[in-house]
Amino acid sequence: MPKPAPRSGKALCLDLDMFILCDLRELFSLSLQDKIAAVAESLHIHAMGFNFGFVLFNVQEWRAQNLQAQSIAFLQTNNPKFSEQDTLNAMIPKSF
Repeated sequence: MPKPAPRSGKALCLDLDMFILCDLRELFSLSLQDKIAAVAESLHIHAMGFNFGFVLFNVQEWRAQNLQAQSIAFLQTNNPKFSEQDTLNAMIPKSF
């Protein structure tokens, strides 16, 4: 994960095929408290966890929990089918 600007303390990650039809600034006013991220649940019947196509990260929690290093270690020891999706679902607790 690249180092985001510290302005809001949040980073929004969207899939390339997302269409944005509203003002996204409202998302950045969400209080994430001590949660790592606000996510969209996966609607796929075989998927477990959340959909990586729309994630608002709490940068402070991401850094505090050292998730970048943990994610890299996970990728080095596993061969996930969907690298970002599977890695983040493994790293981020189900309480989001």
